[in-house]
Order: sequence, then structure tokens, then C-alpha cells
Amino acid sequence: MKYIVTILLTINSLSFFGQLHADCFNELKLETDEFFASLEKATVGATAENLLEAVENRQARLIGCGYPSSQVSTFDKLEIDPTKFNTDYVIINFNKNQCDICTKELDWFVKLKKESTKTISVVVFLKDKTSDVIDLVNKYKNDLFFVTESQEYIKNHSLGAGKPLIYILDKNKTIIYADSGTGQTYEELVKVLK
Repeated sequence: MKYIVTILLTINSLSFFGQLHADCFNELKLETDEFFASLEKATVGATAENLLEAVENRQARLIGCGYPSSQVSTFDKLEIDPTKFNTDYVIINFNKNQCDICTKELDWFVKLKKESTKTISVVVFLKDKTSDVIDLVNKYKNDLFFVTESQEYIKNHSLGAGKPLIYILDKNKTIIYADSGTGQTYEELVKVLK
């Protein structure tokens, strides 16, 4: 009987840990939303440095969190869930059409997919209307999945404070990389995907 209780407690602990793992993304998202809501109410604004530090801290804490499952419709009405891809890695990119380095990232993703021995899926979320980015989408649509007019999804899944952001998920759909802004390099992404 003692062994049965021990086994049940162990199983319960593991399932509790799994729940914590799945919830850490949502907890950090809530914390980030509360942080930005408090800034809007503050009479004295935070410096840009403080904002960047807060976002970077939360992104670093995302490493090891499970990415939340959610189905979205791509620009061409294909229903996908970034956590359901059967690939070694999933790159999730929150992007801006008006940013040169942001669109350069798309070239990096295509190159990574072609040169890697690992399988990689890439989902790019754009706030833009499809009609405003159709040339960009058509250029990359054979290699990348695009979700346009995705303001709500970005709001619910991004800790990037409205800036371009990359998440990389491993085959278990755990976040192994999170970085916003334009500081990423192709070489940095190659190291992550080894």
C-alpha cells in the first residue's frame, strides 16, 4: 500500500509539473500585460531602457515554457496550429512589413530550412492586411506560413511590446529561444537550431 501511495503521489507531482510547464507562458503574458497597463496609468514614464529590460527579462524567463496551442487561419485559409507541426523546430515570427531587417529575417528562415539537417516549420504573423503584403507573401509562401491581419493573435502571444519577435520551439513545442527587436543574426539562429 505504501508503494502505491508513493507511485500515485509521483504521478500526481509529474502531472502538476506538466501543468506548471504549460501555464508559465500564460503567467508571463499576464505579468507583461499588467506591467504595460501600469505604465499607461503612471504619471512618470519609464525610460526606454527600463522597458527593454522588462521585456528581455520576461523573454528570458519564457525559455522552457510550453507554447500555448491555438489554431489560426493562414492568409490562404489553411487552418494550422503552431504546436501541431511534426518537425524538429517551429519558428514563430511576429513581423512588420515596413521593416527592412524584419523582411530580411524571412530570407534567413528560408535559408535555415534549406541548409539544416533538421526539419523546420516557420509561421509568420503580420498585422498587415493581406492586400498590403501580398507581394511579400507570394514571394515566400512556398517556404513559410503567413497569418495576416493577426493583431489579436500577436496581442495574446507576444511578449515583444509590439516589436518584431522570434520564438523557436523544439520538437516538444517548448520555447528554446525568444528575442525581440532587430538584434538577431542569422548566425545566432543557426547556433540555436543545432
